[in-house]
Amino acid sequence: MRTRIACVLGLAALGVVLAGVSARAEDKANAKEGEAIQKQAEAFIAAFEKGDAPGVAALWAEDGDYTDVAGRRLKGREAIKKEFAGFFAAHKGLKVG
Repeated sequence: MRTRIACVLGLAALGVVLAGVSARAEDKANAKEGEAIQKQAEAFIAAFEKGDAPGVAALWAEDGDYTDVAGRRLKGREAIKKEFAGFFAAHKGLKVG
């Protein structure tokens, strides 16, 4: 009986340890993902504030989608670049935030 209880408690403890290891691995993956997102955001801001339409568009996949605040959808990097070029021409020197 004691052996059985010890085995059950041991398995429960192992489960807790494995869950902790898994959670730490997930936290590291999330941190790396968060860092990548942060770098992309910084690259967007830098290109935007320079008025660099090709630089902004380069942050999208070749066949990427962009939906503006009015709900208009642009399909593809070239369409995104063209739209931002027009936007920057009309709003020179615009800054984020």
